[in-house]
This record gives sequence, structure tokens and C-alpha cells, in this order.
Amino acid sequence: MKILRVRTWLCARRAEMLFELFQARFVFLNAALISATALVVALGAQYFYNIQPCELCVWQRWPYAAALLLSLAGFFVMLAYRRALLLLLALAFAAGAGLAFFHVGVEQHWWQGLAGCVGNISAAENATQLLNEIMGQMNIIRCDEVNWAFAGISMTVWNTALSVVLCLYALASWGRYDNR
Repeated sequence: MKILRVRTWLCARRAEMLFELFQARFVFLNAALISATALVVALGAQYFYNIQPCELCVWQRWPYAAALLLSLAGFFVMLAYRRALLLLLALAFAAGAGLAFFHVGVEQHWWQGLAGCVGNISAAENATQLLNEIMGQMNIIRCDEVNWAFAGISMTVWNTALSVVLCLYALASWGRYDNR
């Protein structure tokens, strides 16, 4: 009998924990922590490990910054605005997933990247102009080359997966939201 009560309590506790997982404040807290961690890892890799980002890598930071601000706002605002903020949070992560997937396509040569990601030399009129163009492009980090990989997988692939999961998490919470 005692075992049955403990088992019932554990099942109820698991259901309660699953319910708490989708509560708006918990979602905002998780999104803020994950977004801040993603930004700290990206900036730490750049400034402490000298892994320079390409233009698309820098663009992929903006959705995390937006998600961090939306999450902090959602954590502290009145209940009436949380549902809208959950949807905006999902849209920020969807934008991040789209940017990351575009970058994966550029790395895999499925399509071409942006003009700022590759060093194109124009038809220079003289040797000095050509030299200036070449020297000006020495610091361009190419978007079509894998700059950093973890466990043999490009960071853009990891970013795509993380952004998709966070988008789905925010959407699931938005769908279950009832001013909790």
C-alpha cells in the first residue's frame, strides 16, 4: 500500500514537473539562460580563443540578443503580455534557425552566400588599386568554410538545431498558455 502511494506521488510529481516545464516564466527563464549562454560562448570563442566569425556568424547572434531581451521582458511583465511575448520569442528563434540554416547551406555549397562573405576582386585599373583591394580583403572570414566544429559537426548545424528546438519549445508554451 505504501509503495502504491509513493508510486502515485511520483507519477503526479512527474506530471506536475511537465506542467511546470511549459509555464511562461519558466520558459522565459530557460530562453534567457540559453540565449545568454549562446552569446557568451560565441563572444568567448571570438575574444578569448581568437576564432573570428564570418558575417553570417555575427548575424546569427542578433536573434539570440532579441530572444534574451524578450525573455527578460516576459519574465518581468504583467501576465496579459506574456502570450504575445511567447510568440515573439518563437519568431526570434525561428529567425535564428532560418539564418543558421542559410549558413549551413553556404558552408555545404548548396547556394552562394552574401557578397561580404567572400573576397571578390573587381577589375582593377592598375596594380596599386589591385593591391589595395587584395590587402583590404585579407581579414575577410569566408562564410563557406567551416570555421569551428564541435564533435565533428559545424557550429552552424548545432545552432540550427538549437534554434529549432527553442522555437518549438516557445510555440508549445504559447499554445498551452492560459495566463499562468
